[in-house]
Amino acid sequence: MIAFHLRQAHADDLPAINGVVERAIATWQLPERVKRLSLPSYRYHAHDLVHLHLVAAADADHALAGVAAWEPAHPRDLPAGQRGLLLH
Repeated sequence: MIAFHLRQAHADDLPAINGVVERAIATWQLPERVKRLSLPSYRYHAHDLVHLHLVAAADADHALAGVAAWEPAHPRDLPAGQRGLLLH
């Protein structure tokens, strides 16, 4: 079994994070053109670290194997009195 360590992602992780995202998109059952055209909108940039909480999953060799990103949902998008997160 492979063990992973979860940690907050940082700006220097962005190339590896975007690599994880790119490999995930490559598995989509869509025409290559659609994947190629949509990929830029899925890439993370340094300014995303200001607005999103990014967590990286790293293996024993510190290689990134996964990523999760979320942000608080706006109250208007939720039932009255509830709080929630938007998972990216």
